[in-house]
Amino acid sequence: MNAPTFYHMYPFRLGYREFIRVAYPHQLLAAVIWPLAKIGIVRWQPTVLPRYPSITDSTIPVDQCPEFAKNDISAAIESGQEQGFVDPMIEHMTSVAGNQMNISGVGVFMRHQSGKYMMSFASSRADDGASAKKVSIITWLANDRLVVTTNGRREFDPSPYAKGTYMTGKSFLEIFAAHQQSFDAQGWTFEPIDSKSALIDACDRVIGLYFDHMTKVRGVMELAPEEVSRGISKELNPYQSPASI
Repeated sequence: MNAPTFYHMYPFRLGYREFIRVAYPHQLLAAVIWPLAKIGIVRWQPTVLPRYPSITDSTIPVDQCPEFAKNDISAAIESGQEQGFVDPMIEHMTSVAGNQMNISGVGVFMRHQSGKYMMSFASSRADDGASAKKVSIITWLANDRLVVTTNGRREFDPSPYAKGTYMTGKSFLEIFAAHQQSFDAQGWTFEPIDSKSALIDACDRVIGLYFDHMTKVRGVMELAPEEVSRGISKELNPYQSPASI
């Protein structure tokens, strides 16, 4: 497994409305902090984000799935398989607190046997114990763009490489049906995801587009200084609920 590269994200470089969305469920606090930060009264340290070279560097066997996510991940894989999704890959989602990397969630990626779609499911926990589950259906278009249907909330402003349809709170079956209907109605020319290696490549490209957009286009992220990277332990802490800490 290859070690991650670390990035700094500067939340106050986001637009005001975007910052409020990203701060969910603490929008009121975010609305108060924003103007104070802009005039220099509040100092906010950048968020440290790890980026692994490939999805394969953060995948884990199912028996290493944290206890809090086992049921969610098992249910997501079963639901996906019932709809023709195969080749599940489970990954740990990481956050950085101080100089320690922690498991903050678990995700699973699967490809559809038709080659038209991939599924992304995430079960995560915030530091305050709040939980979140999100499922997305993704199609790669032939022009190196994405079409995404998700039951998650919009956080960041739209990007030129992805067209998103947000069906917040809807079920996996509902968003999959909507994505299929859009696919059939618009006749997208797509890049097939027809093997495990194609699924790995698709996942890596999604992450690559995201980081390139946030660093090179928007300037919201920057590569963290070398001394920051050296000071972070590369050993992952398992997830612990706040009640157990």
